[in-house]
Amino acid sequence: MSFLADNWQILPVAGRHAPIFLQRVTRTALSRFIHNVFDLIRRVLFLARPYGRAKLGAVFLLSLAQALFQVIGITSIFPFLAIAADPERIRHSHFGLRFLALLPPMSNRELLITAGVIAIVGLLASNAVNLLAEYARTRYAQNFAHWLRVRLLRRIASQPYTYFLQRNSSDLLKKIVGDVMNYTSGVLLPLLDSVARVLTAVLLLATLFLVQPVIAISAAIVLGGFYVTIFRLLARKRREVDENLRISLGGLFREAQQMLGGIKPVKVHSAEEHFLNRFAKHSAVIAQMYARLPVFTNSARYFVEPLAFGGLVVAVLLLAARGRDFSDILPNLGVMALAVIGCCLRSNWFMRS
Repeated sequence: MSFLADNWQILPVAGRHAPIFLQRVTRTALSRFIHNVFDLIRRVLFLARPYGRAKLGAVFLLSLAQALFQVIGITSIFPFLAIAADPERIRHSHFGLRFLALLPPMSNRELLITAGVIAIVGLLASNAVNLLAEYARTRYAQNFAHWLRVRLLRRIASQPYTYFLQRNSSDLLKKIVGDVMNYTSGVLLPLLDSVARVLTAVLLLATLFLVQPVIAISAAIVLGGFYVTIFRLLARKRREVDENLRISLGGLFREAQQMLGGIKPVKVHSAEEHFLNRFAKHSAVIAQMYARLPVFTNSARYFVEPLAFGGLVVAVLLLAARGRDFSDILPNLGVMALAVIGCCLRSNWFMRS
């Protein structure tokens, strides 16, 4: 089982360093972060490569398709909003001429209905691909966990009898069941989701940049600085929670297995309370730590939503102050709102991880 045990230190790393790339830190800290990211990817690939490169490649391609269709779904609403705001203006614009060249001649009402249908189809296709990609990543991770559990148990079963005399069976059971589950749900699946969300966020920011470059850069700086600040404030407490959970979960498995596995001498010596007290201490710590998790996972969302939508209001006011017509603001506003919402959702996911 050395192929897994030697790489088990990657488990506490999951998700804690995701937002660090936005920090304004020294070159040493940045290089350390880059090293940690590539080291995590290397360790994950070390375990995932024997399971099949083609499967991992297919998951990556689906994640890329998910990002592309997210952009398509968001931008598909632009023609509809532009036509709803001022159909004559879009008929004489450069974009409108190219868009209308793809359609047969039609009235403004027919054009609005057609653009609405295109927007709905684009959003439905985007969500369908998103659902397919989410299912593919989850199925890959769970099938990998099944493969890893069987391989790990086979490797342990092939050891000589003296190997088991030197090890606690509850610790072996925890590695086969608990640690594989933690690795899958805490490292592999979040990493796959991170790749998909980074691709989507980058393409959404690129779309926002094409619509309003100044607003896109300002949003990246403001939201990035906000997430860095929240992350740095909560990072130490989150590490404490992760460490306490790791220790207490292991102790929980160990105490329960020792008590139930040796129930005969436990009954003979009336030692039930001894094991129950030790088990209860670990269980109480786990309950306390899980009660704190919502503070780390949801705190950023409660602050970033008013910040993001307040930024959209400011952007509209600035455009209006510069004399931009409402028919010009509305389509841009729709695309910006959807892009900002998408970026915020993905950034909140990083904080939850």
